[in-house]
Amino acid sequence: MFTPSLRLLTVGLLVSVGIVAFDGLGVTTAMPQSRREMRQGTVTCRADSMMGLVILAVGIAVIAVTLLGEALPVGVAVVGWMIGGFGMGLAYNASTAETFSETSEDASGQMSGTIQMAQTLGTALAAGIGTAVIGGAGGGDELHTAMIAIFALTGAFALIAVPLAMRVRTAAPSGAVKE
Repeated sequence: MFTPSLRLLTVGLLVSVGIVAFDGLGVTTAMPQSRREMRQGTVTCRADSMMGLVILAVGIAVIAVTLLGEALPVGVAVVGWMIGGFGMGLAYNASTAETFSETSEDASGQMSGTIQMAQTLGTALAAGIGTAVIGGAGGGDELHTAMIAIFALTGAFALIAVPLAMRVRTAAPSGAVKE
C-alpha cells in the first residue's frame, strides 16, 4: 500500500513520463507525415488534421476514464498521453503545413509569429481556466465534477475542431488546389 507522499511521487513521475511521451510521439508522428506531404503535397493535410483531432479526443478520453474512475491503474493515463501526443502531432503538423503553403514567402515570418502566439495563448487560457475550475472546487464530489467538466471541455474542443478541419484546402504536388 502506498503512503500519500509515495502516491504523489508515483503520480508525478507518471505524469512526467506521460508528458515526455506526448511530446515524443507528437514529434515522431510529425516526421513521417511531413515526408509524405513532401511527396504528395498538402493533399493529405485535411485528412491528417481530422484524424489527428479524433485521435487526440480518444487520448483525452483514456486519460479521463483512468483518472476519474478507479478501475484502471494510473499508469494507463500515460497510454492516453501517448495516444493524445500521436493525434496532436498529426493534426498540428498538418494544419501548420497547410497554413504555410497558403502563406506568401514575405509573410511567413509574420505567420510563424501568429501561430506561436495563438499556441501560447491557447495553452495559457486552457491552463488558467482549468486551474481556476479546480481551485474553485472543494474536495470530494465537487473536485470530481470539476475534473469531469475540464476533460469534457477539452475533448469537446478537439471534436469541434474536426468539422473546421474539413475546411482545409489541399494542394497536389503540382500546386493545383483541390477542394
